[in-house]
Amino acid sequence: MKHGDEFWKVLKLDASGKDWLLWKGRLELSLLACGLAGHLTGNGMPINPAVGKPTGWSPTSPTELADQTAYETAIKKWNDDDVIVRQQIAVLIPDSLFIQLLSLPTAKEFFDVLNGQFGTRSLAVTVELHCQLGELKLKEGGDARAHIDSLRKLREELASAGDPISDKDFFNITFASLPRSYNNILSAVSMSMQLHQKTPIAHELMNLIINEYDRLLLQGGGKLKPKGEDAAFSGDGNSRKGKQ
Repeated sequence: MKHGDEFWKVLKLDASGKDWLLWKGRLELSLLACGLAGHLTGNGMPINPAVGKPTGWSPTSPTELADQTAYETAIKKWNDDDVIVRQQIAVLIPDSLFIQLLSLPTAKEFFDVLNGQFGTRSLAVTVELHCQLGELKLKEGGDARAHIDSLRKLREELASAGDPISDKDFFNITFASLPRSYNNILSAVSMSMQLHQKTPIAHELMNLIINEYDRLLLQGGGKLKPKGEDAAFSGDGNSRKGKQ
């Protein structure tokens, strides 16, 4: 397989490292497809026959000479491939990160530095995203379309960070994020779940939410008002009228 094939195509790592786990998985897969994944860990690197021998050892027997020749051929190929892997990593990271790797001689060291920098940070990012997702609530009278977009964006960011949310969990999060004004569709969905013993997919629930939002918007003349707003407005109107 040629190194210019589609297998090489991996999205660039975000400078914050928030998508590290997903990027790491794609890089490993692309290198595995090329037979070069061992360069990230050092596994498969040819071992010099001189290792374990006394200082100053040199091959003398036919077997030792053959082993030495085979090693020199193998290590040359390894080093050539290692340059390719380093170059692949270099084009897939921002310049600010590549500068930190310039002095490192192997792909393994490139990868170790990146993993050390972003491996634990990715966990912190996913925890924060989960918190944001759980705390995201649609306010009474709020923009349901914007709310749905925010939910979807957070789900996509979690997937990019290597921690995708199942459709069932995303359905439950979306369901719990709605205010009381959406009780009609919540009740209808709950009844459907009981009757059919099946949880609708999150996409279906979001379509229902948007349809209900549009209906409420039409009823309100193009604007949704939080509960109690009409009464407060009426009170203000009477107050102004009394002062005239």
